[in-house]
Amino acid sequence: MENLSSTLRGLGLSSYASRTLVALLANAPQSAGGICNVTGIPDSKIYYALEELDRAKLVESQHGTPTLYRPVPFEQLESNLLRAQQEEHRRRLRLVEIFRKQAEPLTEARAEPAQVELAYILKGRRNIVERMLTMIEQCRKEIVVLISNEELWRGVSEGLLKAKKHRIRVGIGATRNLTEAENMSSFGDLREMDCDCNLLISDSEKLVTVSHFDTEGAYAIVTSDKSMIRFSREFFDNPNCCVKT
Repeated sequence: MENLSSTLRGLGLSSYASRTLVALLANAPQSAGGICNVTGIPDSKIYYALEELDRAKLVESQHGTPTLYRPVPFEQLESNLLRAQQEEHRRRLRLVEIFRKQAEPLTEARAEPAQVELAYILKGRRNIVERMLTMIEQCRKEIVVLISNEELWRGVSEGLLKAKKHRIRVGIGATRNLTEAENMSSFGDLREMDCDCNLLISDSEKLVTVSHFDTEGAYAIVTSDKSMIRFSREFFDNPNCCVKT
């Protein structure tokens, strides 16, 4: 029952409301006083909890002396919880969009040539994969990937497939151990390369190079340096390095 109460708190209910609903699920109907006896919720707080559950359409009351409370039918309770989470998700998405509109002028004003960062370092495999997926999602024309690590491929392959479906050109250079990997054959421009290398180029504007991905010390360098991007792209285009399959 404590686990159930914790789950309800995770869905946004207060501690008192969660404990009240669990008590009613276990035994209903109950009066406010009965709920207090079972849960230890103070008399001064129980009606706030019941009002919260009523607003969420999770309980119903039977007026009398005393008033009795019970949960709404379980399917309705589940549906109302789901609807509340969906509404909260939409609300947060709207806030993200509002933030973007409000913050964009500040970032544009700050991005003077002398202040632009040419490179920065990411640490941790999860952060690296998430950054690469973001670059893939934001790409408008072309993605070039050189890859030799199977775990990294599993992390980014679905994102690359989505980009391909959106008509983004995707070129992949992979070591021999990966050329038969899952989803690899879905890409037309597939080349076999002869050295260990993990990097991604997005629209020839952004480059991420990954090192030691199979260790706890995994890190990546993200840069907009044109020379580094051009050098990395030439490696992909050079038939002595990446051979078309």
